[in-house]
Amino acid sequence: MEAHGVSKRSEQKKILAEWVEFLAGTTTRVTHLDLVCRVPQELLDAAGGQPQLKSLSVKWGPYSDLGVLSSLEELRTLSLGGARAVTDLRPLATLDRLQTLVLDQPFSVSNPEVIGQLRSLETLAFGNGHLGSDRTLDVVDLEWIRLLPNLRTLHLPGTRLPAEQLATLAALPSLVELQIPLRREYRKTVFELAHSSKPFARLAKEYEALEAHRAASR
Repeated sequence: MEAHGVSKRSEQKKILAEWVEFLAGTTTRVTHLDLVCRVPQELLDAAGGQPQLKSLSVKWGPYSDLGVLSSLEELRTLSLGGARAVTDLRPLATLDRLQTLVLDQPFSVSNPEVIGQLRSLETLAFGNGHLGSDRTLDVVDLEWIRLLPNLRTLHLPGTRLPAEQLATLAALPSLVELQIPLRREYRKTVFELAHSSKPFARLAKEYEALEAHRAASR
């Protein structure tokens, strides 16, 4: 059994090395790359060898350094799943063509305000969207989101937000869809903003549906 396990790990390392060599050193016409396996740092770095990429999706992995992404200036879509080890978002600041950004489980990120520099963003998902985890991501400030005038879709799953700043989200001029946790401390503000904001009006209806469900279950 042990020998079989060693053999399997050796095969996995060989496959990883081949992919790293291919991505880092081969000119391709690939524009959409989905890494649906565990992504170590060397595999993410190798993606920098494909500067023509318009879409990059990472399922999960122990990667921490996003430096290589600053060279992928053609990116329109970037999805970073399982980004638990990422601490610094500054490399994303150069991606001025980015329209969709997904950052899942960025628990160690200290500078989310960098996202506010991505003025072309239309869709943003930032939080803990992993169904198997109940860990909360604290977002202590929402002012950086105000800087995204083209944002149409905003998902903040598994987050804890400053209730007093929710009006910041209602002020987004292009926002159509908003998803936030239906926490009790947000309810009053959500219903107040529902009169002037369609996304918040939809949230208010979600609160009403949830409360009706709870009442019927008693």
